[in-house]
Amino acid sequence: MRADVYAVVDLPYAAVSTALAGPAHWCEVLILHLNTEFCALVSGAGGNVLDTSIGRRYDQAIQDAYRVEFDLHSAAAQPDYFDVRLDAKSGPGGTNGYHIRIEALANADGKTFVHVENSFGYDLFAWAAIKAYLMTAGRDKVGFSVADAAAPAQAGAPAQTVYIGGVRGLVERNAMRYFIAVQAYLDALALPPAEQFERRLHRWFADAERYPRQLHEIDEATYLEMKRMEAARQRRPDAP
Repeated sequence: MRADVYAVVDLPYAAVSTALAGPAHWCEVLILHLNTEFCALVSGAGGNVLDTSIGRRYDQAIQDAYRVEFDLHSAAAQPDYFDVRLDAKSGPGGTNGYHIRIEALANADGKTFVHVENSFGYDLFAWAAIKAYLMTAGRDKVGFSVADAAAPAQAGAPAQTVYIGGVRGLVERNAMRYFIAVQAYLDALALPPAEQFERRLHRWFADAERYPRQLHEIDEATYLEMKRMEAARQRRPDAP
């Protein structure tokens, strides 16, 4: 299952490429995602690995989160185009082939065209867990693709757009959260380094709240407290 987000960001390609074409800043991007509880870059002879902990819920204890190791590599690096891929053999909830990708292309107007992709596969065990989630906590959650132009009006209420649900809706929500993290990271680059993290947190939450039907989970104070705590934990020498 795969979802893609396409957008134009109001930054020159050189700035986007410097920030994201290499491995150095990816943990600063991923930690903004609601469910990413920990991220560390591990570099070795075999390449760059992002060692992450991803929770099923925003309030899940880190010891109960899923450890996901992303191999981070560049599929293309050119003066006006790059393609970075994060691949993990296993993902949250028993999913497999967990994949994040970002492409960026220089625009003639000085802006940058960006493509963010998220995809994963699942076996029978993972499907059972996903199905249970979609029948309980996730039963009313939807994605961004329009399933029907409008639902029939009921009791005099106006017709409403019907968005896709199920597994497709799940992966679309996740792809959008990753894109918002990329955008929030880039947005703060013009600020002094000491101010960038707080700016990213506020930008991530504000952008997510633009789509409350799909992405609202918690209030801003809870999100800020959680992410500040996670950032402090990553700076400790005994971080997991």
